[in-house]
Amino acid sequence: MTNSIYGVGLPDSWIDASSFGAVYEYCNVNVDDGSGGTEHRFELDLAIDTHRSTIDILNDMLITFGGFLSVSGEKIKLHVEKANDSAVQVFDMDNIINSSFTYAKPSKDDMPNRILVQYVDPDQEWVKIKVQAEDKLDQDNREDLLLGR
Repeated sequence: MTNSIYGVGLPDSWIDASSFGAVYEYCNVNVDDGSGGTEHRFELDLAIDTHRSTIDILNDMLITFGGFLSVSGEKIKLHVEKANDSAVQVFDMDNIINSSFTYAKPSKDDMPNRILVQYVDPDQEWVKIKVQAEDKLDQDNREDLLLGR
C-alpha cells in the first residue's frame, strides 16, 4: 500500500504496522490441508487488472481471507474475521439507555422481491459468481397493484 509504483503510494506513517503484522501471522500459520499435509491458512495468488479501481482490487484481496480495514486516528488498520472470535459487546434491553433505541419493521413496499448476490468461489478458480433470487409471485402482485388490475 505504500509503494508508489506497485501500490497506492500511501505514507508509511498512515499504516498501522502492528495490525498488518498480526494479520500476517494469523494467515501464515500452517493448518491441516485435509489430505494429510499442511498449508498456510490463507495465501494469495492474484493477477491484478490495472484498469480497475484501487478500492476494487483491494476488496478482492481482502475478501480472500475475511479481511477488512479500519481507520483509527490517522492510521489504517488491517483486521481479519476469525472463526472463534467472540463479540466485543452484546447489546440487550438491560444495557441500552431507556428510550434511546427504536426499531421498525419495513412495510411490504420496502421489502425486496429480488436479490442479487455476488461472491468469489474458490471451487471455480476464485471467479466472481452472481446469483439472483426472486419472488415472482410478489413481483406480479405488485405489478397488478400498480396497474390497477
